[in-house]
Amino acid sequence: MTVWLALSANAQQVRVMQWNIQGHLGTLAENTTSNAEAIARIVNYHQPDILLFNEIQSRNIVTNAAALTDWVTNNVPYLGTNFYVAISTITDGFERNGAISPYPIVNETTYDDGLRGLHSFQVVLPSTNLQIFHTHLKCCHSLTNSPTDCERRQTEAEFDAATISAWAATNSLPYIMAGDWNEDQSNSFCGVTATYHPVTTIIQGAQLIDFVPTDLNGKAKTQPSVAPTYRYYYCLAASNRLAAVSGLVFNSRVWAQAGLYTNVSPQHLTNDTVLASDHCPVFVNYDFPPPLLLITGLANGSVDLSFASLSNRLYTLETTGVLTTNTSWQPLPDFLLIPGTGTLLDYIDPTAAPQRFYRLHVQVTP
Repeated sequence: MTVWLALSANAQQVRVMQWNIQGHLGTLAENTTSNAEAIARIVNYHQPDILLFNEIQSRNIVTNAAALTDWVTNNVPYLGTNFYVAISTITDGFERNGAISPYPIVNETTYDDGLRGLHSFQVVLPSTNLQIFHTHLKCCHSLTNSPTDCERRQTEAEFDAATISAWAATNSLPYIMAGDWNEDQSNSFCGVTATYHPVTTIIQGAQLIDFVPTDLNGKAKTQPSVAPTYRYYYCLAASNRLAAVSGLVFNSRVWAQAGLYTNVSPQHLTNDTVLASDHCPVFVNYDFPPPLLLITGLANGSVDLSFASLSNRLYTLETTGVLTTNTSWQPLPDFLLIPGTGTLLDYIDPTAAPQRFYRLHVQVTP
């Protein structure tokens, strides 16, 4: 019996960062401040793949995008020169949401939730597109406004949950909902009631799994950063499509007390988190499996190769007759840089050999 073996890359781990940066990025002038430099030190230390920012200074989109591009270019070397920036189109007049990633960002839109908008886009990973929803809910707990801050926050949560639920009903991609939701239901200023529970509303309505990262002391609080007292940050995945594998809340003071962070660079400061923002950033790691290559030996000695493809990908099937530490893989000439279609791709290799190995090479395209 001939055994046909498919080789593919290991699962890909993607690190997502959620952070309210308190207006310390968004213009070229801000990029050289001590605040922006502290943000960069923390980002470089943790090296997230997807950076989700709240409270980017609200200028026009072109100005904000240019400022973030300049900040990465001059302060964040691990992202290199080929990265992508996305800025929400809706602002409250003071601040915006935004994102940065080394992976292409596509299908971007901003849903009008009545305040800062629900920012929506897809990140093109090698194995799948990852849908991101990102929001910054109404802050504070004033009862003198009409509607009150609490009522506005609940209304936004209901809008976001309904929007994500409607999207998920017609899309099968894994998705994440993240942001500064300005509510800790275990310690709520507004008081959790039958009609006020914005975090529960989003988790249940958007079909998410709650995941609670902590710092080295086991604390999940994210605001303020000197002595965190509330959990305002959430980075949650669809309950039946994706699960977090690990995560953390980063507080430079806590890390320095444990002999970490400040021990790897003389520029790292114990109070970097405080310099950067009045919030502690949250990092969550997710695993994405590689494409599965199915191989079937046919009666005539040829082999049927098939796999699920995605758009924005180019696929090459490679083969070799022997596996060694220096294996030379050769592309099949009839299956070189074939565009994905979003459906199953199939190829029959007519070569009859007593032993042959295959692997699938995937190239992401913008």
